[in-house]
Amino acid sequence: MIDAPGQLLRRHGLHARHSWGQNFLHAIEVHDAIVRASGARPGMRVVEIGAGLGTLTDRLLTTGAEVWAIERDRDLCTVLRAELGDRPNFVLHEADAISLHCPLTPQTQGLIGEAELRAMKSTALLINTARGGLVDEASLIRALRESWIAGAGFDVITAEPPPAGHPMVAPELLALPNFLLTPHVAWASRPAMQTLADQLLDNIEAFVAGNPRNRVA
Repeated sequence: MIDAPGQLLRRHGLHARHSWGQNFLHAIEVHDAIVRASGARPGMRVVEIGAGLGTLTDRLLTTGAEVWAIERDRDLCTVLRAELGDRPNFVLHEADAISLHCPLTPQTQGLIGEAELRAMKSTALLINTARGGLVDEASLIRALRESWIAGAGFDVITAEPPPAGHPMVAPELLALPNFLLTPHVAWASRPAMQTLADQLLDNIEAFVAGNPRNRVA
């Protein structure tokens, strides 16, 4: 079993916020946060959906956790709902923690809904630092209140900033010990900002040298 998610997340200096503001000076490094929040340990199964995050995988592996990665260029719905044949939702059944990293597309909208949440272990943790629409929020709220899963840590929701009355920022939800919400700041830690600056400089130097990188057109 993983540690009580609410206690684990708060122990590492994360707290649910009742206002939506991006104070990046206090953001933490997202890979470290995911590793700590997942309770990664030897033998634990951590599933990265829409992976492509080598740094995260490397850090999880150093804990002795077993990492299952579903790459973002695959049809994620097919992977979870059809390709598994006579073992539907096998990935969900076996995961101790699931971390979402895929873009929001028509294929990934509502990727994790009631069926998927009910298929997860009651001791499992769901982490979403990608896009709010990947998870059906009404189903997630039920899952947290009724303990279908052990807990969830989210950095994104469907509407940002959330309008008044948005269910994901309801005081009674934020007060739950098994839920943590941060205001889309996973990208903005000091290490992440330094990485962005280093990449910018590398791209400029490569362009000047006649070897442009990361071209989009």
